[in-house]
Amino acid sequence: METPLENKIEISQSGEQITLSVSGCFGARFHTDFADIYQNKPKGCRYLLDFTHVSHVDSGGIGMLLLLREYLGNQPNAIQIRHCQPQVLEILLSSRMDTLISIS
Repeated sequence: METPLENKIEISQSGEQITLSVSGCFGARFHTDFADIYQNKPKGCRYLLDFTHVSHVDSGGIGMLLLLREYLGNQPNAIQIRHCQPQVLEILLSSRMDTLISIS
């Protein structure tokens, strides 16, 4: 039996790029921590979200991505999501997040 991943966000920064390595379910339980991360960084930063270890994204997670996008002034390339598991990619695509955020 597979052990569920711990919900956590690890942060690294290189110049103006902030990498957030997320694990577990990306959802409402991350809201405060996630907002604290980007609200304490300059608005000109770019965000790379590594979803290698994300098992699920719920509506709260979609909302957090939209809030980050809005905070960054709706810049087209300010947010990239990479390394999605198939089930996570399906959720992001069905919610049309690929029209707002770069997903690869």
